[in-house]
Amino acid sequence: MRTTIEALILAAIMATATPVHSAENSNSLVGVFVEVPASSKWAGAQVTFTGLMSARPSVVWPDGSDERLSKVFENENLFVLQFVGSIGSTDTVYIEKKNKRFLVVSVGVFTIVANNKAATVGLYRGSIK
Repeated sequence: MRTTIEALILAAIMATATPVHSAENSNSLVGVFVEVPASSKWAGAQVTFTGLMSARPSVVWPDGSDERLSKVFENENLFVLQFVGSIGSTDTVYIEKKNKRFLVVSVGVFTIVANNKAATVGLYRGSIK
């Protein structure tokens, strides 16, 4: 009887186990920032992209904040995702699936509104684990 129970438990675990996918087919990816602006503390920090197969994926930034993005382009090698803030700042994410790397272009417009200055642009490069 014990072997039957063990077999049933093992079968249940195997049925609910999440299969491992390659970066090309994954719904979630984890990346690490390798190049950031000098003012950023995110060098070496982790970022998580989830729901990549949906029209509205999410990103969890190193500080724990998350954003819902719009998928603006996808092909066999590239995801382009974008977040537009309420005052017009944007985060655009380019994920190269095959090369396992990503780029975030962050354009802040708060300085334009608050200080009548030019927009700030930050480039964040990273690799996918």
